Amino acid sequence: MDVPPAATSESWESPFKKTKGVCLSSLPAAMGRLTWGHHVILEPGLPGWRELQPALPMPICAAGVAMTQSTESDDTRDSTDSARAILDSILISIARVHGIVGAAAVDSTGRTMPPVNVDFFPVYEDTRHKPHRFVTDNATYDRHTGTITLFPSRSMDGPHAKIWRSPFIHAHEIAHHAIKFLSDENPDPSTEEALADAIAFLATGGNPALIQELPGFGVDRDPTMPWFSDGTSKASWTGTGRGWRDAHRDGAAKAFRILRELPDADHQTKLRLVMAKFLSREI
Repeated sequence: MDVPPAATSESWESPFKKTKGVCLSSLPAAMGRLTWGHHVILEPGLPGWRELQPALPMPICAAGVAMTQSTESDDTRDSTDSARAILDSILISIARVHGIVGAAAVDSTGRTMPPVNVDFFPVYEDTRHKPHRFVTDNATYDRHTGTITLFPSRSMDGPHAKIWRSPFIHAHEIAHHAIKFLSDENPDPSTEEALADAIAFLATGGNPALIQELPGFGVDRDPTMPWFSDGTSKASWTGTGRGWRDAHRDGAAKAFRILRELPDADHQTKLRLVMAKFLSREI
């Protein structure tokens, strides 16, 4: 994540906001470094983001549970237990798609895909505005550190809370991890987004509902749909230029074409075929 997404929300919420501490029930094998509590600010007159609070390693619960029970109120303990359950469910989802994508990567390369790091709900605060603005409702993958970042939501109860809970989002970011593993060369942005969408779709069972329920995704990012929501054909789409929005739209069109050209087969076989086509530079 060389440059974080734009800070556009005037508030942020996460499962960790009201907890004094959080810990893992266990550490899945697919996970590398897991962190939380990261706080970064952008200040007037300064050229870039400054770290206010470094990311903290997330501990295993063995000692943390006892400490929570003896020092926290019932309300705080309830929020901590809820945060731990949400954390565990996210890790299970990420580990599951890491296993599916990793199995295809082993078949394609003979090598084991490395664990992925995850930074949970960092606060990216832009203080140049009044009120301050925050990065929310997004997820990113940093090729340099091998880290998925799950940003907070603008509301824990609204539709945008689905972003960091979504198996498709987890699979999309794991797909970026796999693309880095498969090749040291960076594909052009639209091709990488196309591969990430196609791999994520296949790794989550080819379920369009997981994509269409996400705010801002809908039929535009559903690789089974031949048209964008504005009626433009994905089959004939030729691209719009540079910028992340264009890369995602261009990638969505390419993902549709990639999947359309695959033979009839089970999802795992198609996943291996997509990776093989990428390695042979057919994509």
